[in-house]
Amino acid sequence: MKNISMTTKDNLFFTKTSPLVIGHRGNPMLYQENTLAGYQSLLDLNVDGFETDIFLTKNKLVLFHDVNTMKLTGENRQIIEMTYEEIKKLNIKKQLIYGDRVYNYTQSEKIPLLEDLLKMMKDSGLLMILEMKPSDPHYNLNHSRETGIQVAKMVKRFGLEKQVVLSSFDPFKLYYARKELNQLNTCFLIAKQYWDDKTFLRASNASLAQLEGLKDCLRDNNDSNYGKFILETPAVVKAIGASSLDMDYDIYNNPTYSNNTYQMFKKNYGPEFSYGAWTVYKMKFNAKQLDDSEKKLQNLIDNGADRLYTDDIPRLLKKLGRPVRKNTACCLTEYLTFTRMIITLLLVFDLIK
Repeated sequence: MKNISMTTKDNLFFTKTSPLVIGHRGNPMLYQENTLAGYQSLLDLNVDGFETDIFLTKNKLVLFHDVNTMKLTGENRQIIEMTYEEIKKLNIKKQLIYGDRVYNYTQSEKIPLLEDLLKMMKDSGLLMILEMKPSDPHYNLNHSRETGIQVAKMVKRFGLEKQVVLSSFDPFKLYYARKELNQLNTCFLIAKQYWDDKTFLRASNASLAQLEGLKDCLRDNNDSNYGKFILETPAVVKAIGASSLDMDYDIYNNPTYSNNTYQMFKKNYGPEFSYGAWTVYKMKFNAKQLDDSEKKLQNLIDNGADRLYTDDIPRLLKKLGRPVRKNTACCLTEYLTFTRMIITLLLVFDLIK
């Protein structure tokens, strides 16, 4: 099972310098998560790509992270059970809370369609990481199959096979997506629940046993070593044809989850296997938590992590010694309000006179 590297070498991933800076859910410090405004704002930033979350609703693929719409919209609905006509009536709030931090945005936003995002960004030159939701087992295999197939078909329709990576915690979505479009690059996601949440790991064990070739591997695994099996044995990655693996940055070299993670990847998966981490500089972090995360981030950089998902794009770019913007000429207006821009222009015209 060594030397797993199914990523096609003509994917956009290989034209960029690692670690790739990935805008997590867009540009959530300045625009609400998973909104077209947030993704459009990336066009002027020196990012390598972005991540978005996808739900297959009653009739459309939409961009949204939570199973329930309450946190972002104030409406208590299960997004998977809604039609797009119902979703269009919802507004993402101007004020959102992450942890103890409050974010105020300039206007409310709508929940977008995946189709509209792909249309807008297909010529952007940015890597698109499309995470298929929902995440938690037991997995609804019919919904997983339909999600994977529909997303794969849409990627093919837009001709984005070389610009897209599909990701998910649900291996069945990735399996069926690649079955529909075998040149797709896919990324399996690993979370702390494989160690910390007994209900999650038991449900995951029951679900994964339905994947071809895994039933016998899982038979002898108990709760105490299930997370170790999922991470350190590349059986799941091989079974679903994934070309990379991403996980919570706090799992790396954390004795609770994984000792010598980087060496393990090279030994068990092969030296060319691609791995990354989320979420660097989380929106919910206070100043101390941000400072405490710096050492772990540096270890990821030093050990060759290929992707770093971040909520704070400028801070990560500066950490890596990269310019924040593609075109420095536009820096002047980046954070100026409309009123300040008018005042600035009037002053300039007065000086010209």
